[in-house]
Amino acid sequence: MDLRYYNVSTPIGNLTIVEYKSIVVYIGLPDSSKEKIKNWCKKKLNYNTFKKYKNPQSLAKTQLEEYFFAQRKVFTFKYQLFTTDFRKKVLTAVTKIPFGQTKSYGEIAKNIGHPKAMRAVGTANATNTLPIVIPCHRVIAQNGGLGGYGGGLDMKIKLLELEEWI
Repeated sequence: MDLRYYNVSTPIGNLTIVEYKSIVVYIGLPDSSKEKIKNWCKKKLNYNTFKKYKNPQSLAKTQLEEYFFAQRKVFTFKYQLFTTDFRKKVLTAVTKIPFGQTKSYGEIAKNIGHPKAMRAVGTANATNTLPIVIPCHRVIAQNGGLGGYGGGLDMKIKLLELEEWI
């Protein structure tokens, strides 16, 4: 497997996008080190090459830039998750949360048929390797609190503000 990666400059910092044959397999938030990303890719994908792609003309890059400039609410580029079936179920449910709206961890748990699995929903969100595209920033606590976010609460707030939720 030959992977290529590139950076996308956004208002929240540089995202690192990793693709395999134009399918996005990982999105690293600004605080994700190249080493962390490479280690995840090695563990999950056992790649042959991990090469920086200069001047990408990628659909993912274009759509992420459009999202950050309020020109896109839904992503249509191809991506693939490498996780457990339960976590895929959770993250698929999270993709159905509309732009500018939120759902609680409990609501997601109920939606996937596991009403007591709120913590497991939180864990699935915490291990989401395709943030923004799978909008785990739209998942909040039952009491209306923000809960957590892999990029930190400041970033979660910025993303929710971008979507005019806050």
